[in-house]
Amino acid sequence: MKSILILILIGLLIVNVVLLALVLTAVFKSSCTRRVRKLPGSRIVGGLRISNIGHFPYMAALIVIKQDDLTDDLPDDTLQCGASIISRVWALTAAHCILLLKEFPRHAVRVSAGSIYWTKGHRHRIDNWIYHPRYHKNTMVNDIAMVKVKDPFNKKNEANIPIASPTYSLKVNRKVRVLGWGYSDPSSQEPQSALHFVDVFVIKHSVCKHMYEQQLKITIGESHLVSTSMFCAGVKEGGKDACQFDSGGPIIDTGLLIGIVSWGLGCGVQNQPGVYTRINLYKEWIMTTSKKYKAPLIFKAVSKN
Repeated sequence: MKSILILILIGLLIVNVVLLALVLTAVFKSSCTRRVRKLPGSRIVGGLRISNIGHFPYMAALIVIKQDDLTDDLPDDTLQCGASIISRVWALTAAHCILLLKEFPRHAVRVSAGSIYWTKGHRHRIDNWIYHPRYHKNTMVNDIAMVKVKDPFNKKNEANIPIASPTYSLKVNRKVRVLGWGYSDPSSQEPQSALHFVDVFVIKHSVCKHMYEQQLKITIGESHLVSTSMFCAGVKEGGKDACQFDSGGPIIDTGLLIGIVSWGLGCGVQNQPGVYTRINLYKEWIMTTSKKYKAPLIFKAVSKN
C-alpha cells in the first residue's frame, strides 16, 4: 500500500513539474517582442491604424533583412522591435531587443523609418548598439538601449522626438499614446504591416506593483517587482495595450517621449497593464553613452506637466 502511495505522489510531482514548465515557457516567451510575461518587444491591441507617418516621424522599426548566406532560416525580412529616433544618428529601444538581435549578424539588421509600413521605410545600417550595463533580463530593470546608425536620419518623414527631462512629472490617469507594428491580439501569428497607435492611461505605481505581485504569484508562483524605473499604463477594463513586436517602441505624452515598451503579462488583459521603462530617469546614461561613441546629444529641457 505504501509503495502505491509513493508512486501516486511521484506521479503528481511529475505532472506539477511539467505544468510549471509549460507555464514558464508561455509566460517568458519572447521574440524581440514586448517581453511577454507576455515576458522584449498587439498590432497595438485595441488601437487604430495610422494614415500619415508625418505625424510620427520619429517612429522606427528594427528589422532583420533576408540574406541568403546568413539568414537562411528567415523566409523574408522580419520585424523584430520598435524604436524611437532621438537624433540624426541615435535611436532608443529596449535592452532585451538588442540581446535578441545579437543572434543575427549586425550587418543584417537595419533601422527602418519614414513610412507607416516597416517593410517600406528608409533602411539605415547599424554602426553600433549599446544596452544599459545594469540591465537584468530576469527582472527587466534598466530595459533601455541605444542604436547608432551609419546613415543619418535625414530622409523624408524622419525626425527626432524630444525626451522627457528628469523633472518630468508622470501623472496618474494621464492619457498617453503607444505606437507599434505588433500583434492585434495574443492569438495573432504575424505583426501588422501598417503602424498603429492606442491611447492608454498612466496607472498609479503602487496599484500596478500590487497587481503584478498578485498575478505572478498565481501564474508562476513568484512575485515580480515593478521597480521605480518602470511605470504602467492601460485601461481598467483591458482590451488596449502593446504586445509582441511592440517592444522597444515609444509611449508618448503629446509629442514627448516618456517611455519604452518593455514587458507585461498577457496582451490587453484586465488588471495586467503594460509596463514601460521611464526614460526621464536615464538622461545621464544617454548623454554619457552618446559622448562615448562620439555622437553627443544635446538635450533641451522639456518637463511637460
